Amino acid sequence: TSTLPGSSAGDSMAYDPVRQRMVLLTNDGTGHCIKEYDGTDWVTSTAVHQLPDRTECVMFFDEVLQKIIIFGGLATYSGLNDTWTWDGNSLVQLSPTHQPTPGSYAGTYNTDQNYCLITQGYSVETHHDFTHFISETWKWDGSDWLSVSSSPRPEPRYGSCMCWDSHRDAIVLYGGIQSD
Repeated sequence: TSTLPGSSAGDSMAYDPVRQRMVLLTNDGTGHCIKEYDGTDWVTSTAVHQLPDRTECVMFFDEVLQKIIIFGGLATYSGLNDTWTWDGNSLVQLSPTHQPTPGSYAGTYNTDQNYCLITQGYSVETHHDFTHFISETWKWDGSDWLSVSSSPRPEPRYGSCMCWDSHRDAIVLYGGIQSD
């Protein structure tokens, strides 16, 4: 059996179907790290030192790029809006032309049309101020973030979750804490 990673709040996870690994971005008590599970063992990567510390980021497998994408999240006193790829060996920071507002979002990957959608979240403007809600929707097309206008738009919230329902051809946004 394998030793389970310790628990911490704000972790993110995505599945890499090419390498058949669960990829976990977590804090192991000494700092953030990437751990991968192959069905038997958890292995800690040594390449994560390039990635700035963060919690509550969006992670997904980009089927076109064949890599895990890591986007945004929260640092100690600010939101982040950087975009990275992870291929199991190295982290590479991307430089998309457009970037969403720094912060924490809900996100999902549409496997039928090969794009990620992120929406609704919050950012940290000052120490322990979680009241800056983000009411934006963005689409990752494999090289850039594109702003998406939708109507009706959900009420601003954070802590929600999203998934792609391929059977119904719909993205489902559930829960969260609203701004009022």
